[in-house]
Amino acid sequence: MLRSILHRGPDGEDCLSVQVDYGEIHLGHCLLQIIAPSTDNRQPLYSRDGRYVLSFNGEIYNYQELRRILASSGEEFSTAGDTEVLLAWLIRYGSNGLEALNGMFALIFTDTITGSILIARDRFGVKPLYYHSSSRTFLACSEIKGLVASDLITRTPDPAQIRHYLRYRHVQKPGTIFQEIRELPEGQYLCISPNGKVSTPESYLTCTTLSFPTSSKSSLRDLLHDAIARQTISDVPVGLLLSGGVDSTLLLALLRESGHKHVPSFVIQPSDLPGSFGSEDAFYARQAARQYEAELFPVQVSGNLVQRLLDEVAILDQPVADTAFLMTSMLAEEARQSVGVVLSGAGADEWFGGYHRHIAFKRALSLHQYAKGLINAAPVISSLLPDGTDHPFRKQVRLFRKFLSGLHPDLPHTADSFRSLQIGQPIASNDWSHEKDPLEQMLWQDRHHYLISDVLSISDQASMIHGLELRTPYLDNRLAEFCLTEGASRLLQKGRKWMLSEELIRLGGRQYTRRTKEGLGLPVGHWLQQDQNQAYLKHLMPESHPLFQWISAESLSSIMQKHLRGNRDFSSEIMAISMLFSWWNQTFRS
Repeated sequence: MLRSILHRGPDGEDCLSVQVDYGEIHLGHCLLQIIAPSTDNRQPLYSRDGRYVLSFNGEIYNYQELRRILASSGEEFSTAGDTEVLLAWLIRYGSNGLEALNGMFALIFTDTITGSILIARDRFGVKPLYYHSSSRTFLACSEIKGLVASDLITRTPDPAQIRHYLRYRHVQKPGTIFQEIRELPEGQYLCISPNGKVSTPESYLTCTTLSFPTSSKSSLRDLLHDAIARQTISDVPVGLLLSGGVDSTLLLALLRESGHKHVPSFVIQPSDLPGSFGSEDAFYARQAARQYEAELFPVQVSGNLVQRLLDEVAILDQPVADTAFLMTSMLAEEARQSVGVVLSGAGADEWFGGYHRHIAFKRALSLHQYAKGLINAAPVISSLLPDGTDHPFRKQVRLFRKFLSGLHPDLPHTADSFRSLQIGQPIASNDWSHEKDPLEQMLWQDRHHYLISDVLSISDQASMIHGLELRTPYLDNRLAEFCLTEGASRLLQKGRKWMLSEELIRLGGRQYTRRTKEGLGLPVGHWLQQDQNQAYLKHLMPESHPLFQWISAESLSSIMQKHLRGNRDFSSEIMAISMLFSWWNQTFRS
């Protein structure tokens, strides 16, 4: 199991076994040393008396505050890192202490005398944690690959998850693509009792928190600076994934304002961007690097990456239809040559209302009385707005098409009224108290589904495959509390993530707030029109493939033909299906 995830911790590995009343406990850990590198911090880490042991993945950003609290009551420490602090904190508070942790983590805390085990995941779902539970065996790991490597699990795909993927382009937690594997939801924990009984996962988030000193203040500016100060604590060099958009450029500007110069920053720079396909990230990143005195490392992307993208999809534990995973992996591979940690702008869109769909949904709410007429007119409007060929307004046309396709005549009175929203019951429904506010529900869905199952999933795996730690300053406890207090209407009052934009404007970055939101863009739509890729896709998806029991071969052929003719840009749909086929072929090839 450890060998299958050695990339997550290339600095060392260790295992231990403990005999308890109900059976045997085996713990293994791959070590990635970021804070206070020392042999004393090796994991699994025992308490001084040998009773308790901790294996944890991630970082506790407020560990110094927790350390002061523990030290004030007599606790002594022999190391300077967060692992020993977390172990002592859990010994004292157990599951009641989880809410006070400000960080990203997946942890297993064991009492070797009683055999009780506490398993928990951070409140934002930055770090993954999967498990399998049967009458005889319980397994948990940071990656599904580790569980599969045990040879104790039958790799049976879940048809319901395949259907969910085809609609929403990722699987639906807490299930996974495998019937026998579950995902521990964000902000939740489960326990194994001294008699070996496994509890049902439950949330550790309440309306109250353990009180401890904090330097955080109420203004957004101070909260951002505090988050960055916490997340730049490291004994290895720290860099930044820079796109030249609002999120990453604001991080760079705040770093510079805090006194950080020559921050190593990494950006994708494609050599071929035909017209309106692809993005202008590299152009704006160069401007930002000059303005805020960063050291820019462009990651050159030349030629056609479609086949490489499809071949490398097996990096992912589960299929996720997001081509950003390859670009994140390429950035991480380059960054690992000079830094051990990178900051990322992930989470800003979901928590501060940054997607086009957020504003579109807000406008749709005010236009819902006209929704039926717009829906009836959508086919005619779409036929007059081609987006499959290069022209100056292609990206705006694509956004308008998405808006039209998402309208529902019952808006806003149906949970599936806008297709950016996911379906299904909330995982931690006790955290949800705004069911009657569609804007709140929209942001809640993105924060608890798309962010975790797409953005954070690919970010973690694409970085950790190279042994690089990726941190997300926008996913800070106090920033989240700020957003929840402000509310969705306030966050969207002046447009997409206007609060972050105003901070960037204050720091001289107005030009970055005016560019079109593009994400990490590659000209995939253009590449898919090339003959060699069409031939490759046909090879990838033979008519006898088992996935065609869920996918209409005729419909797939139709959208491919329309894409080839340039009538419509179906690149995202074609890639979503192609990535599923490629992932399936590599996962079940044996």
